[in-house]
Amino acid sequence: MIYLILHIVLSSCFLVIVRWAQNRKHNIVNVGAVNYITCGIIALFLFLFKPPSTYSEITFILGAINGICYINVFFITIFILPWKGAALTSAVARLAMILPLFAGIVFWGERPTAIQFFGIALALLSLVLIGQREVGISGKKVPPIIAIIMTIAFLIEGSALIAQEAFKYLGNPNELSVYVLTAFIIAATISFIILVLRRQRPTTPEILIGSALGTVNNIQLIFLLKSLEYLPGFIVFTGASAGSLLITACLAGIFLKERLISVTYTIIVVSIISLILLNL
Repeated sequence: MIYLILHIVLSSCFLVIVRWAQNRKHNIVNVGAVNYITCGIIALFLFLFKPPSTYSEITFILGAINGICYINVFFITIFILPWKGAALTSAVARLAMILPLFAGIVFWGERPTAIQFFGIALALLSLVLIGQREVGISGKKVPPIIAIIMTIAFLIEGSALIAQEAFKYLGNPNELSVYVLTAFIIAATISFIILVLRRQRPTTPEILIGSALGTVNNIQLIFLLKSLEYLPGFIVFTGASAGSLLITACLAGIFLKERLISVTYTIIVVSIISLILLNL
């Protein structure tokens, strides 16, 4: 459970740091690119520090899917953050846990108890409610194109989560460093190409922020994969979604001064209840 808690905290901090950098007018594309380049460097060092004894094709395939999805979701998130705010953008990504949830039940025989099903339902309810337009933090009307882009982000994020759960059942836990390295080397390569094509060198603050993001990003993925080693996917993904929503909303309100209206506080309570039920 400690791995899951650490993942929740770090993944929540990741999105809030992105929003913080955006509020201060840093070039968020540069920040995002440096983030994934940092992820790739850290993943390489971790791989070289303790190389696995085996290498399987499925690990490379699933890691590659994860990396491609990660880089796409990140830059989509950058685009929709100004419209939806950090808490709501997080909700859209977290709602994607529906896809690995059903994959685990259908393909890998995971069986939540009745109480846990109720906890899952509450988590989904909280995510759906906080994603509604009128619960928005930013107070802006969202153009239809943003809703379409958010749907695409939902599907891509869900694909990344399915790859992570597939690694739980099809991969070898000893090859975790290979999975992480594959995912982030792909994301880092694409990020480096983006920097070269844009011909806009990151500033020192952008390098520092991106490096901090990359460190957080790398570690949160490792903690998520470690969580899946010990817990069923429906607990990991539902708990991570509800927990990250709760922490992101609180951090966004405290540090980013994003206005949380009364309905949002109700949703936070629902998220807490769902987390309790999932662990019964």
